[in-house]
Amino acid sequence: MNGKQKIKDIALQQNEKLTIPFTQDIEDALIPRISRRCQGIELNSGNELIIIASTTGGLKSTFISNLMLNYKLINPDGYIFLLTYELPNHVYQYRAYSALLSQLKPTDPLETFKQVFTNTFFIRRVPANIMLKKMKQLRDCLSLDKADSEIIFIIDPLQPVFETALHHSSVRDIRVAANELLHEIKEISQRQGITTIAISETNRGVALKLHSRQQQKPFQDMRDEIKFALQSSLRETGCLEFRATQLYFLTWWDNGELKTAPPRPAPGEVQGILLNLKNTEGPEKDWNMTWYPSQYLIKVKGEIKWT
Repeated sequence: MNGKQKIKDIALQQNEKLTIPFTQDIEDALIPRISRRCQGIELNSGNELIIIASTTGGLKSTFISNLMLNYKLINPDGYIFLLTYELPNHVYQYRAYSALLSQLKPTDPLETFKQVFTNTFFIRRVPANIMLKKMKQLRDCLSLDKADSEIIFIIDPLQPVFETALHHSSVRDIRVAANELLHEIKEISQRQGITTIAISETNRGVALKLHSRQQQKPFQDMRDEIKFALQSSLRETGCLEFRATQLYFLTWWDNGELKTAPPRPAPGEVQGILLNLKNTEGPEKDWNMTWYPSQYLIKVKGEIKWT
C-alpha cells in the first residue's frame, strides 16, 4: 500500500466514533490528568520535540508500546500516530497488547484493547514532514469539543527519515538536510501543539571503532562508553540535542549497572532504564543527567536482538 492510500485510510478511520463506554477495568486504570509523567517522560503542554537516543537490542519497541499504553491511560481522548521505518506494525501492537494484559488484567482483553487504543494509528514509511502536515489537517477538522485534544507523534527510528526522505551523497549534506528537516518538524509541532517523540539509535559498534580510530584513552567505565556512543550518534544525525526540547537516553540495566547491550545469555526478562539528559539534578551533575528511580525501569521479555 502506498503512502497516499495510507493517508486516506487514516482520514477514514478518523470518522469512526467510540460508541462503547469504557469497561470498569479501564476506568479503574485511568490515571488522573494531573499526572503528566508517562513512562518516565515529562509530557508538558505539547509543542515539543522529544528525542530519545537508544541502544539497539529490543528496548525501543517495548518502550514505545508501553509509552502508548500509559499515555492512553492518562489521556483516553488523545491521538497517537506511530510512524515506523523498521519493525512491522504488528510487533508494536502485540507488545502493546502484552503490556495491557500485564497492567490491566482485563476480563475481555481484545475488547479492552480496542477501547483503550481508539484514535491510535500505526503507519509505515511515510515521510515525517508529510505526516505532520496531515496531523495539522486533522487538528483543523476536529470538532469544537475535541479541538484541544492532545496529539502525540512518535517516529521510530529517526535515522531512516533522513535516508529515505532525503537523497544526498555526502555525509555533510545529509547532516545539513537532517537539521533542516528537524527544524521543520519542530516548527510544525510547536505551531500545532503536537508532541513529537523521535527515537534515535546509537550504534555501539560504530562508536567503538570511532573511539579506537581517535586513539583516545580507554573507557573508564560503562557510563563513559555510553556517553561517547550517545555523542557519536547525535553528531551523526545532525546535532539532535540542539533541536530537542527534551533529551533522553534509553539503555540496558543489569544488577544496578548501565550496559550497552543486554546480558549474555539473556534471561527470560531483562531491564532497561531511561536517563534524562537535560536535567542537572541528581548525583551525576557533570553528565547533566538524571537517574530515574526503579519504577521507571523498562522491562523487556522474550527474544533479544543482538548486534
